[in-house]
Amino acid sequence: MLHMARNGSLPQTEKAFYSRANPAVANQVRILCGVLFEACSIEELRLTCILSVVCLAIGRSSKSAPGRDRTCDQRIRNPLLYPLSYGCLGSWIYKTLPSMASAGWGCFCHRHAAGTSLGWCDMKIRVFLLLAVGWGSLALVQAQPAKALPVKLGQRSPLKLVSSTPMAGAQQLKMRLRAAEMPTELEISRESYEIIVPRSYKKEVPHGLFIWISPNDQCALPADWEKVLADKKLIFVGALRSGNQREVTSRMQLAIVANDQLRQLYEIDPARVYVSGHSGGSRVASMLAVAYADMFSGAVCFMGANFFFPTQGKDGTMYEARYIPHPEMATLAQAESRIVLVTGDKDFNRDNTQAVYEQGFQQNGFQHVRLFEIPGQGHGAPGKEWLERALDFLDDRKKQRL
Repeated sequence: MLHMARNGSLPQTEKAFYSRANPAVANQVRILCGVLFEACSIEELRLTCILSVVCLAIGRSSKSAPGRDRTCDQRIRNPLLYPLSYGCLGSWIYKTLPSMASAGWGCFCHRHAAGTSLGWCDMKIRVFLLLAVGWGSLALVQAQPAKALPVKLGQRSPLKLVSSTPMAGAQQLKMRLRAAEMPTELEISRESYEIIVPRSYKKEVPHGLFIWISPNDQCALPADWEKVLADKKLIFVGALRSGNQREVTSRMQLAIVANDQLRQLYEIDPARVYVSGHSGGSRVASMLAVAYADMFSGAVCFMGANFFFPTQGKDGTMYEARYIPHPEMATLAQAESRIVLVTGDKDFNRDNTQAVYEQGFQQNGFQHVRLFEIPGQGHGAPGKEWLERALDFLDDRKKQRL
């Protein structure tokens, strides 16, 4: 069992983030409903409700973005706002357009002759129209998926993501890491990524996602690893300027945004969303695997790992706790997350990695964690065969389900 106090639960608006409406959107829905009850007749309200239910049914029956059970899917983030808004719009069109077509011109001529200001005859109609169009437009904008530059299959390509996700927000990060200070917000418009989509990618065949956190500003990856990822049907993505000199929370945010947005750009298998890195990037990956266990199903940590309890090396060196995950996320990771720690007998992080594995993950009951120790391996990136072995272990859960 985890040796940690369960200090409360995750807030309901944050725990199951992929199925809860944004609080700001919830407020918009409440305001909209209040105005509707004030401005509309019973018949209009009845029609609005019917059309809203129809919109909701159409949305539920249509194919949603892949991985909706593990990501903040833009198309279902506010499930009430979208159908309600367009129910309002449909109701307004059905009820008022015919009468406005016949009465609107006469009203305009009368007011123009009288010298009064231009406007609709019925203030209620104008309010109803503005609300329906306004909230409907907001819902449509929020439902738009991520956009990216054209990507050539099988080639490393630049990637710009125009949208962030609430899961990478400062408040969310502070809560999940139990941080004492508020992290800095990430300005995604200033960030850049690199992506490699396998040449074999097709929408009909969902792929996995391999999110890389580099120890330097370049998205470095051994060349022979790219073929391994392609053969495993994994889309590679890594942020630039995400090296060890950058704030840990910013590096985490970059990986979280990539996780969320690429699920909307591509058909992603939610059971194969992996985070990985080397050295300092690997330490960040090990933190995400626990603190964001609901977004990342597995992690491969090459030559570096952190844990949330102090550990002690065989030579007596103490390794302090680097973060404190929310208990609910730690419990989820304990039961479900698949994590591989990779080190070598000549790696200067070997003692630390072994301590994290034995005194951290093993002693605290993490069920799916493995340690690979490579003979003769130093701190550099290992050969492709070790990446293959690590991915085979992560994919093992997928095989068990088939």
